[in-house]
Amino acid sequence: MDYLVVSDLHIGGDADLDIFHSQAQLAGFLKSPYEGPQALIINGDFIDFLAVPPFGAFSRAAARDKIQKIVGAASNQEVWASFRAFLHANAENRIDILLGNHDVELVFAEVQEALRRVMAEPNEPHRIQFLIDRLSYPRLVVGGVNVHVEHGFQYDLFNWYDHNKLIQATENNQDGTQFELPVGSRLVYAVLNNLTRNHKFIPLLKPERAVFWLMVALAPKEVFRHIGPAATIGASAFTTSLRKYLRGGRQLGAGATGAAASQASPSSALQAQLSRNAS
Repeated sequence: MDYLVVSDLHIGGDADLDIFHSQAQLAGFLKSPYEGPQALIINGDFIDFLAVPPFGAFSRAAARDKIQKIVGAASNQEVWASFRAFLHANAENRIDILLGNHDVELVFAEVQEALRRVMAEPNEPHRIQFLIDRLSYPRLVVGGVNVHVEHGFQYDLFNWYDHNKLIQATENNQDGTQFELPVGSRLVYAVLNNLTRNHKFIPLLKPERAVFWLMVALAPKEVFRHIGPAATIGASAFTTSLRKYLRGGRQLGAGATGAAASQASPSSALQAQLSRNAS
């Protein structure tokens, strides 16, 4: 078995906030001839639910509405056909999908079923698996080497979320409204989506903490009104980056704030900030 890993496709729904416009290129990639069975691993942010209305809502009902717009979008039909072609190319081919921070709604069974209907033939939905019970790919060995695959949002204080709480809020057909989206997602809904309509380049900026400071510059009142804790996170990230730079780091703002720091408790600090924001 050979493995193909893709990430951050951010497929939208033909809305003005879509950042994915490479449907033809993706289709060509998926239809490329390969020898032997292939496993396609989609490593998070497959779908960009944050760019599709209704904005601000995380619920089963909102997810059903959004996924219908996405699977029905005219520009995506070539992509869905290419996934079917990929599975048809070899009886052992499969598609495994991990959660990211822009497609948390994949946890809902209705969303998974909608995607399976367009990505696989009616008698083969089992060939597409949504690995919602984990944040990294199960043990993967390629050529005798252990390969670790994960989206990585859990190392980012803006985009980290409590995976256990996500499962608890959506299992047993619950609506999911008890789950709180990460700070970064709430910033997208409350501020970034509005700014992007006039500044199309903003969602493409990296690192993402640079986007935060640009949002503060362009819409300070909105940032602090809607997402107070984000200011604390942004200031902390910038301070850490500045210290690294002054110590001889390569680039101001480059690199993470430290996997160890965010893993140690992604976060008691973040949870405390979110609690203050909720109160």
